[in-house]
Amino acid sequence: MFDDYSLALFADCTRLTDSQIIHKWIQHWAYTMPELSEEQVKDVVRGFQIQRLPARSYWQVAGQVQDHIGVILAGLCKLEYQSDQGSVVNVHFMQEGDGIGEYHAFLGDEVCRYSLQTIEPSIIIAISLAHYEYCCQRYPIFYRYIGQNLTQVLAQNIARIDSLLITDGQTRYVRFIETNPKLAARISVSDLSSYLGMSRQMLTRIRKKLGHRRA
Repeated sequence: MFDDYSLALFADCTRLTDSQIIHKWIQHWAYTMPELSEEQVKDVVRGFQIQRLPARSYWQVAGQVQDHIGVILAGLCKLEYQSDQGSVVNVHFMQEGDGIGEYHAFLGDEVCRYSLQTIEPSIIIAISLAHYEYCCQRYPIFYRYIGQNLTQVLAQNIARIDSLLITDGQTRYVRFIETNPKLAARISVSDLSSYLGMSRQMLTRIRKKLGHRRA
């Protein structure tokens, strides 16, 4: 969801106050939607709320109504579900600049299929359904921007499903660390093995075979 400009804008946000973060959020939207006036950008931003969560806390819980969507400004989160066997399966990792929330459940005011848990202490900026609908109706460019980002997320999810279906465990692991080297360094072996669709022991054997060690 963020390009290099916006990532740099929020690089130090863990040291900022909420009001300072909101000021940068205004800068982000002014840059993203240059067609809007300063007052219109502030109108968009006024409905966002900053949330600070410690590590291993839940922002979204499966079975509860999805009443907000948001963006991670700092930190790392994972999307997960509980299998029929009772084990927790990681579906996706989200870091700085990524959008969070189940969009279709959000629009329909429905319950979530997945839970979202923080891996690291995280700062999230979120918008309610009422303000989201207001912004989409009043500012079509806001709706187009959200739509473009959802298309990118869908493409990423399809690529992951294809990878699980047509590649072996070692190939999935190598592809992940080559594509996401910085992200891989922030994820535990347990979380990564769940995401890659294999046991922790299997991933440990693959890492040992390839000579990979966690620092």
